[in-house]
Parts: sequence; C-alpha cells; structure tokens
Amino acid sequence: MRRNSNQYHGNKIANRARRTEGRRGASEPVRLSQCMIVKNEERNIERALSWAKEIAFERIVVDTGSTDRTVEIAESMGAKVFHFEWIDDFAAAKNYAIEKARGNWIAFLDADEYFTEENAKKVIPLIDEIKRRADIICCELANLDDDGNPFAVAMQNRIFRNTPGIRYIGAIHEALTYAPEQLYTTNSISILHTGYTSSEVNLHDKSARNVAMLRAELEKRPDDANLKGYLAQATLADKSDPGNVEKAKQLYQEVLDSGQALNSVVAKGSHDLLISWALNGKDYEEVMRLCGSALKMIDDSPDYNYWHGVALYCLERYDEAWEQFTAACTLIENATLINTKMGESGLANLFEAMALTAKQRGDDDNCARYMTMFLKQNKYESGVCEKLIALLRAVCGDNDREIIDYLRGIYDFGDAHDKLFLAKCSKEAKDLVLTMAFHGMITPEEKAALAANPPLAAG
Repeated sequence: MRRNSNQYHGNKIANRARRTEGRRGASEPVRLSQCMIVKNEERNIERALSWAKEIAFERIVVDTGSTDRTVEIAESMGAKVFHFEWIDDFAAAKNYAIEKARGNWIAFLDADEYFTEENAKKVIPLIDEIKRRADIICCELANLDDDGNPFAVAMQNRIFRNTPGIRYIGAIHEALTYAPEQLYTTNSISILHTGYTSSEVNLHDKSARNVAMLRAELEKRPDDANLKGYLAQATLADKSDPGNVEKAKQLYQEVLDSGQALNSVVAKGSHDLLISWALNGKDYEEVMRLCGSALKMIDDSPDYNYWHGVALYCLERYDEAWEQFTAACTLIENATLINTKMGESGLANLFEAMALTAKQRGDDDNCARYMTMFLKQNKYESGVCEKLIALLRAVCGDNDREIIDYLRGIYDFGDAHDKLFLAKCSKEAKDLVLTMAFHGMITPEEKAALAANPPLAAG
C-alpha cells in the first residue's frame, strides 16, 4: 500500500513496534512542544501562546498565509514560526508542525483554544502519570458562548507523544491515528474554545471554503456519516444560498438514518438542529422521536429531556412532561460541566417550564419553587413575577408579611429599583395591599433618585 503525505499506513506489528520505541523514553523528563497552525489570528495569538509559556520548552507556530500581524506577534513572544503553503489539507499542515517539534510530547491546540493557568499547571504532571502506559491524552474541550460560559463539551485528543506512529489524517476535521490501547481519557483538565462566539464566527466565516473541502472529502469517502454531518454544519453556516437550510436538513436526516456510529459533535449537532426545526413546525411527535434517538447516543446532556418535556407540555401531557423536566434537572445537578446549549437563560427557561407544568398539575408548592428559581436568574421578568405574587397571595391569604419575606429572598429591599419593580408587578397582579406596601418602602430620597434616573422597562 502506498503512503501519501498526510496518512500513515502500517500493519499492527509496525504500529506496536513504534509504540514500544516511543515508550522506551518513558523515564525521560517531559519536554513539551506546543504546536499550532494559524492564519490571520492576531486577535487570539497572544493568549494562545501565553498559556504554555511556563510549561513548554518550545512553542511552534506554522503560518499558512497570514496577512495580518499574526507572525509578528508570535515571533515577538518567542515562538518558532514556520511557513506552510496552504493546500486545502489541515492534516498536512498539522503534520508539518509535528515534524518541526523537538519535544517528546506535543500539545496541539488551535489559536482560539487555551488552557487556564490552573489547568496548564496540571499538564506536565498528568503526562508524567500516564506516559508509561499511554501515548495520547483525551481531555474535555468546552465551547464558550459570548459571555464566556461553557455551553457544550466534547472530548478531544490534543496531547500526545511525539512518535512517528501518531499523525493526523483527513483534509478537514482531521483526526489523530492511534490504537485504542494508546489512549488515556480524563476530565481533570479542560481546554476552553472561543471559536463559536459570535465575534469569532463573524470574523472567520470560512463556511464556503469548508463546504468545498468537505464535498471533496466525501467523494473519497461517500459513506462516512460523520463527514456528512460536518458538511451539513458547514452548509447551514454558508449564508450565500437561501436553499442551504433545506440542504442541511436533508444531510442531517441522512446522517441519522445511516445507522452508523456518530462522534459526539455530529450526533449532538444533527439532533439539535432537527429538533429545533421540528419544534418550530409544531411537529411534537417528531420532536419526541428525535429526543428518544438522542438520549440513546448522548447521555450527558439535559437538552433532550427538556425538549421532550416541551413537546409533551404542548400536547397537554403534563405528568409526562414533568418527568422529562425533572430528569433534565437531575442531569444538571449531577454534572460538573453541563453538555448543553441552554446556558444560563436556557436553565431559566427550564425552571419556567417546570413552574408552568406544576401549575397545570395543581402543584402550587413546585410552581412557586420553580418560579422563584427562574426569577433568581431573571428577576426583572415582570410576567413571571406577577404570577408568583398572585400565587403567593392565593397560598398565604391575608398574611402580607409572609409574602413580603418570601420576595425578600429574591429581591434586594435596599435597592429602590427592586422595590419599584415589585410595586408595579403587584399592581398588575391586582394586589392593592402589596402595591401600597412596596411603594411605602421607597424613601423620599430614593423617589427623587428614581425620578432623575428612571429604570428601564422590565420584560
């Protein structure tokens, strides 16, 4: 079998020999080479090179054609910069970087990825711990939203022994070649990835290029469902053709219909988009079918229990909806890092859904509980606050002090804006006693300050 520039072919005996050769140096001190390939990353390159400054003995940057200050900044930070002519092949560029590395271990992160200082300090001790029995460390990669909060987690192979048997394959969505026994999986360290924030997506819109590269790869591997999933993702991101949404839908459906084993990124992406479209089309039976499929493949995300619950609620199957929402809450409570697209606002949506479902089930205690949890994240949502005030009045009767004390656990009674907001919500809830009580708590000085600086309208 012929060997090309970006793919290592060898039989099991040869691979085993290379692994044995690599581990003969297991007693040697770890010399870590940080490697990355870049193009026009002047916004990210400083942070990308900073995390490894104290632990890597060399930092290697392979530039594939930058026209901004990426190379200048990298060189000023002491990185070794090499140049590689772009040939529409990510594996070839990454393997070129590996060939330049002189360390016995490599950390290969992209320019929009980094370890926190705390996690960076764990890298060398972790390699020391596993280097006699493994060659690749698979760790968490957390995608961050615009507020810096993780919204999805995937496992990635980014730290590995520098040995000839470990190289990247695949022109796009490239992956390392390895045998199962070479892998060590851990959640003790996490890579943070900013590439899905809106600013990064808008800055680096490469979807049309990715579509072309993925189509070329699919011609070589037409039955690869994971590759087709990545093509669906790139097609949807390409806004140049309005028909791309329908093309992406068809591709995502083909991915799920393939029956193939899907990686976590493709499995979640395919289900998420198809469920979203089914919800928008009010096809609740399809939503439930897709959620059932997702729960068989993805066991650490509360999203599918939540969406399943939403579909059941819309079908007025409230007891079943409550079971799904409760299952979502259990996953959230037991997870250290939630693999979800909910984010903080989505968790509030879950709490609101549970409050509404509890109300339909005649469960006032849980209705109040989840309204409260919602308001602790979104306290100026007037509609929910009004409902909570009305519910508290129904439960507490004429005990105004009990209602006020309960609301004190959510709102700051030393803040004039909070007291004014509660007065307005009480008025909308047609509770004159509470309206007057909250107005009466606002001092003349606070009234003057509010008049000079009126609060924004609440939602």
